[in-house]
Amino acid sequence: MTVKKICIIGHFDWRENHMIGATVKARNINQELEHQYGKDQTGNVDIYEWRKRKVSVFFQIIKAFFSFDNIVLVCSDTSVLLMRLFSVLKAIFNNRLHYCVVGGDIADRLNDQPERIEPLKCVDYFWVETIDCVMDLKKLGITNVEILRNFKCIKPVIHDELISTIDIPYRFCTFSRVIEQKGITDAMLAIDIVNKKCGRDICVLDIYGPIDESYSQKFKKLIENYSSSNYCGVIDSNHSVGVLKKYYCLLFPTKYQTEGIPGTIVDGFASGLPVICSDWSRCRQLVTDGKNGIIYSFDDFEGLVSSILFAIHNPEYIMKLIEGCIESYSLYQPQTAIAPLLKKLK
Repeated sequence: MTVKKICIIGHFDWRENHMIGATVKARNINQELEHQYGKDQTGNVDIYEWRKRKVSVFFQIIKAFFSFDNIVLVCSDTSVLLMRLFSVLKAIFNNRLHYCVVGGDIADRLNDQPERIEPLKCVDYFWVETIDCVMDLKKLGITNVEILRNFKCIKPVIHDELISTIDIPYRFCTFSRVIEQKGITDAMLAIDIVNKKCGRDICVLDIYGPIDESYSQKFKKLIENYSSSNYCGVIDSNHSVGVLKKYYCLLFPTKYQTEGIPGTIVDGFASGLPVICSDWSRCRQLVTDGKNGIIYSFDDFEGLVSSILFAIHNPEYIMKLIEGCIESYSLYQPQTAIAPLLKKLK
């Protein structure tokens, strides 16, 4: 049997197609590695909700370690059981194991649960999204850490498709999981307050993304109460540019201080869509205030309202940010972002 090049093991969710951050990241890495090496040299194993189908998933993982030289794990799950399995299989088949971490809180979780560190010693390279995550892991004794920027396999908007005229109502959107912690409630309330301050429906908010089960009842009531907000369903990440390029600004009022490099903002850059976002801990590694977005203080609701008001009263400022978004996207194109991983794989 000929051993093949790379198998990506991650939260693909091929069954239900929940387009959460982990799923989008796994699919984009899979797509770009297929592009680089060909489908005949790549494979994938879906471990989304693997605990519900352990026997099937473990069999596929064993087969992957047997069949491929390189294993690329893309997930946020550092389960001791999963990593023990990886460790045993790597010892048997002598694979190289790359762990592409989803999100920015792995060091915090390992610090809270140090028993998870030992099983991770089977990993040859950790790939994280930000410099501070590299430093935090090194403080825990994990030194084999590299940067792999989050990226999207999407074609950016061309210049002729950029907004050239601005119509009222101003169209805002969110493009993330629909959950309290992503600031969805704040976004809806802020748009409603702005409309009341202006004395008319000057803004609308379209909400895209999978609705978290824990938030569904509250969200349903909010949609009923706030007529300026609409739920528009789930959009495949491959089609994000075609949808987002039509909007005025992207709202990202996250309440997660440990966000990494959110894919939704990368989608916005590719679409020429400036972001209005809260200042989470790594925000300024991605967003530059006055170049590609507007940043307000973390968890500052009044700051969100003020930023939206500033945006609608200064359309020439937003037009300048659009150009900055296109320029910023160059760092997050797949061929640029994935280069460090390709170098290790070769």
